[in-house]
Amino acid sequence: MTLSLTLSLVFGTSVKRAALRTSAAPAAPRAARAGAFTLLEMLLCIVVVALLVALALPAVGRARARADEAVALANLRSSHGVLAAYGNDHRESFPDFLNPKVEINFVRLADGRVVQIDRYFFASWFWYLPLVDFAYDGVLRPRSIYPGETLRRFGPGGPSFYMPCVFFAHADFWTPETRTGPEQWGGTRWPDVQFPAQKFLLTSYFNFHFEELTPHGERGSETRVPFVAVDGAARVARAGRIRPGMISGDGWFPPGSLHTFEWHPGQHTLGGVRGRDIDTLR
Repeated sequence: MTLSLTLSLVFGTSVKRAALRTSAAPAAPRAARAGAFTLLEMLLCIVVVALLVALALPAVGRARARADEAVALANLRSSHGVLAAYGNDHRESFPDFLNPKVEINFVRLADGRVVQIDRYFFASWFWYLPLVDFAYDGVLRPRSIYPGETLRRFGPGGPSFYMPCVFFAHADFWTPETRTGPEQWGGTRWPDVQFPAQKFLLTSYFNFHFEELTPHGERGSETRVPFVAVDGAARVARAGRIRPGMISGDGWFPPGSLHTFEWHPGQHTLGGVRGRDIDTLR
C-alpha cells in the first residue's frame, strides 16, 4: 500500500502534468493562426491599397499641373518686364535681331559665343538672345524663360516660352489679301499693337508638345495655355477660345519660313500685331 501510494504520489502528478501538457500543446498553433493573415485577406488588402492609390493619383496630377502653371505665369510676368525694359532702351521695339535678307544668321554674345540660326522665323524660339547680355548677365538659358513643366521635366534647355511669329513681320504680311513675301519681314514696335490686353506677347505651349492629346492624337480644345499679353497681364486661355490665325502660317518662303501651316494658336494672328488672339478678357 505504501508502495502504491508512493507510485501514485510520484507518477500520478507526473502523469497529470504530462496530460495537461499534451492537451495544451495544440492550442499554440491555433493562437499562431489567429494572428496571421489568410491569402484572401492579403489579396483584399492589396486591392484596397490599389484603389486608394488610383483615387489619389488624379488629385496629385492636378495639384502638380497647377503648381507648374503658377511657375509659368510667374516667369511670363518676369519675361514681360524684361522685354518692356528692352523696348524702353531700344526705341519701343520688340527684339529685332535677325536679318531677313540672309539665309543664316549669327548672333554674337558679349563673351564671344556665337549662336547660329538657320531660319528667320526661328526668332520666335530664340527671342531671348538679345536679352542674354542686356538682362540675364550672360546666361544663355535663364530659368525665367521656361514654363514650370519644362523646368520640372528637363531643366533649362527644353521648350521655352514662344514669342509669336507675328512680332517678326509687318502687319500686312499676316493678312491673306496683302501678303506678298519676305520683303514684309522685319521688326515691330510696342505702339503697333492695337489690342494690348488681347494680343499674346509670350505663350507656354508645353501641353501642345507633350500632353492632353485626344484619342485621335489631336490637341483638345480644353488644353490650358498660359500666356502674358502685351499689357503685362499673365493669364490662362483655353485653346478652343483662342482665335485661329493664318492657315498658311509663315507661308512657303524658303529658307526663312518656319511654319507652312497654323502651328499653335496665337503664333500667326490674323492682322499680326494689330490683331487679337482672344475675344474676352476673362
